[in-house]
Amino acid sequence: MKKFRFTPLIYTIILILTSCTENFYNFSGVTWGTTYNITYRSDVRLDDSISTAMRAIDNSLSMFNPKSTVARINSGTDMYADSLVADIMRLSAMVNKCSGGAFDPTVGPLVEIWGFGTGEQRDEPVLADIASARARVGFDKCRMENGMIHFACDGMRLDFSAIAKGYGVDQVAGMLERNGCTDYMVEIGGEINARGTNPNGKPWRIQIDAPVPDSDGNAMHTRLMVIELRDAALATSGNYRNYRRTDKGTHIVHTISPLTGYPVKTATLSVSVIAGSCALADALATAAMAMPYPDARSMIDKLPDAEALFVLADSTGSFKVMATDGFPE
Repeated sequence: MKKFRFTPLIYTIILILTSCTENFYNFSGVTWGTTYNITYRSDVRLDDSISTAMRAIDNSLSMFNPKSTVARINSGTDMYADSLVADIMRLSAMVNKCSGGAFDPTVGPLVEIWGFGTGEQRDEPVLADIASARARVGFDKCRMENGMIHFACDGMRLDFSAIAKGYGVDQVAGMLERNGCTDYMVEIGGEINARGTNPNGKPWRIQIDAPVPDSDGNAMHTRLMVIELRDAALATSGNYRNYRRTDKGTHIVHTISPLTGYPVKTATLSVSVIAGSCALADALATAAMAMPYPDARSMIDKLPDAEALFVLADSTGSFKVMATDGFPE
């Protein structure tokens, strides 16, 4: 069984001419299984502080760090929610409600049996496996009280993979702002928070990719459009680059519906969401992928702080683009 690694659906265009930019720094590398690229204007380098902020996210929210707060909660060894877990729980509750349950950070048991979790990959689950996993899924079965997480039944777990990356972007951005930075672009795995202007004194220009992966599902960074991002965050979710095939050749996408227990099958190939925070944009993009297009569009239209671009498969085998009224041209 082959599982394709996540690659960013958004590609950041950064034109940095070091000889004619003043007090702009670039810091890039690898974290959380993906790449990051951060550009900021400051009187001093803040790379160590950026690394510290990213380690704090890993130590709190990572599913792959056995010593993280979430890992300890999921194992039942320590149910205490630190400040980051408490904060992301509140935001998750809001998106869970406005999406009608399509966004659900307790979906982990279903993600695991479909082969996208932390365990070994497996073949397509049988009906009994799906029913058993669904019984352990439901954000209404999880509550936070007096700083402690409580699960209604054994085997439940928290998985913030669909929001933690965007939340981490916001944490780095917040650190930069606390240190006086007004011009920056924080990008982690394609999720972006951008403020002020770029090193050329112009708005940050962000490329959104078209859903055309190569035969192995790898990123091609084929341009769909380039937008200017002004004091906002942007996140994209899609199935066409994050999927796996079983030994039998079955194509399984990574977006699993917590409502049905099965991988989502809709015409939506990708969704790009602009919002005031990257965590919100990240969660809404994931929710929109788990919903039929009309429902996802209605959800975004009802939110005052969000706009979205939908890429939908059409009957010709190509795709069409639909955007909310406030999405940048």
